Amino acid sequence: MTFFEQVPEPSRGSRPRRSGARGARTAALLLLMAAVTLGGLWLVSEDSASDEPLLSRILPGLSAATPALDDEFAALADRMVLTPEGREVLASTQPRFVDAGELAEVCGSDSHGTDDTILLGCFTGFTQSRAQDRIVILEPTDDLVGRSLVTTAAHELLHAVFARMPGEEQSRVADLAAAATARLAADDPVHEQIAASMGGDEASRATEQFAYLGSQMRLDPVHDAELEEIYARTFEDRTAILPR
Repeated sequence: MTFFEQVPEPSRGSRPRRSGARGARTAALLLLMAAVTLGGLWLVSEDSASDEPLLSRILPGLSAATPALDDEFAALADRMVLTPEGREVLASTQPRFVDAGELAEVCGSDSHGTDDTILLGCFTGFTQSRAQDRIVILEPTDDLVGRSLVTTAAHELLHAVFARMPGEEQSRVADLAAAATARLAADDPVHEQIAASMGGDEASRATEQFAYLGSQMRLDPVHDAELEEIYARTFEDRTAILPR
C-alpha cells in the first residue's frame, strides 16, 4: 500500500492519501510464481529436517537480520521518542530519504500534487513477507517539509506497526480506532483526511484511522486508554510528537 502525505496546516500534521498497491500485487505474484516453480510447497510450513520456516530457506533474504538505523533515522527515532520495539519496527522498514521523483516512483503516484499538497512519504509492503516492508520519506529540503517530518514518519511507522499485528489484534484495534474517531468533533478535519486517504477503499479504513489518531490526535484518556496502551508500545511519549 502507498500513501500520500499532504502538506499540513499550521495546526495539523501531514495528510496521507492512498493510491493503488501495484508494487505489492506484483511482489505477491512473483512470490506465488516462485512457489509454483518449486513444486507447490507450503511457504510457511516447517519440515522434520529443520526448525526454520520453509519460506526462509527458499528465500533467505526474507529472514535477514534487521539492519541498524543510519544516523539520520536514528536521530529521527529519538525525535519521535520511540520505544525499543518502535525503533525495531522502523529499522525493519529500512527507511530512507528520497527526492520527489523517486518518491513518486516508489509510491506509485502519477500525481505531482496541487498548489497545497505534495507527496511527503509512503509505506509499502505485502502480507506474504513483512520483511519487504519499506518506508520512504521526502528529503526535508525546506522548512515546510522539515516541520512535517516527525508527523510523516510517525504516520508511516504506524502503518508498519498495524501491518505486523496478528489478524485478531488488528480487528480489535480497528474497533478501538473506529470508536475513538467517532468521538472526535464532527467538524474535525481529520475525518476528511482519513476519507481522502482511503480513496474509497474500505479495507484501508482501520490502518488510516490508527495512523492518523496515533500521529496527530489527543485522545480521550478514559475511553481510549486501551488504544493509548497500544500506541505506547511504539512511542515512549506520544504527546511529544503531536502537532501543536
